[in-house]
Amino acid sequence: MKTAIVTVATGDYLEGARVLFKSLERHGLPSGIDRLIIGPDSCAFAEPVKMDDDYSWVSAPNLKNRDSLKNFYPLTMAYDRVISLNADMLCIGDPSYLWSERIGTLPLYAALDTAAQTYYPENLLRLELDPLLIFNAGLYVYNRNRLPDLHETMMREIAEGQVQTYEIGDQGFWNNFFQRHSLEVGLLPSGLNYCLDRYMPQLPPAHQRIIHFTGHKPWRWTAPPSDWVYPYYQAWQAEHDRGD
Repeated sequence: MKTAIVTVATGDYLEGARVLFKSLERHGLPSGIDRLIIGPDSCAFAEPVKMDDDYSWVSAPNLKNRDSLKNFYPLTMAYDRVISLNADMLCIGDPSYLWSERIGTLPLYAALDTAAQTYYPENLLRLELDPLLIFNAGLYVYNRNRLPDLHETMMREIAEGQVQTYEIGDQGFWNNFFQRHSLEVGLLPSGLNYCLDRYMPQLPPAHQRIIHFTGHKPWRWTAPPSDWVYPYYQAWQAEHDRGD
């Protein structure tokens, strides 16, 4: 199976991507999986991919964060399996389930997002979205042969106003599209996208594999020792400072 690990990163997010890839390598990312980064013209730790679509043709009245549309671009990659991760992540445990044969054959796999029903209850209700089915698209696994036209179909329906977002960016579009078409999303263990948010599933350390810094980015901010997220920011800094 031809597989790629992909992240979208520009500006200071490049430092986040560098640390992410370092941490994945240290926890067993196989050499046969391609490392791709969308955004920079050159990169020392992954193969840069030029984005040939600026999404300027996608007009959505409720879209505030246009840059978030770039998170759909990994769906265009010519691979059997695309594993897309946000640059604000850190691998701290075994992530091998993401590229294993155990993951199944549904088009998309992602972890549940339980915070959306706290932050956007009225918007979810307006769009008739089931809060129990909301997933976090910060990390997803796409099996191309199960839904090869996913990118084209989703972008067209967003541009035509058939699919709306319940928040300011891509997260709401993902969920609206999949629920609108009654498409099943395979559930990844929450530990593979452990979001630092009190409204997301809380897991014991042994179950935490990939940390998602959904709030302050660790290359911009240091958590105070009294904050419950302090150990995770320390772990990111340690990986940052670790020799290659």
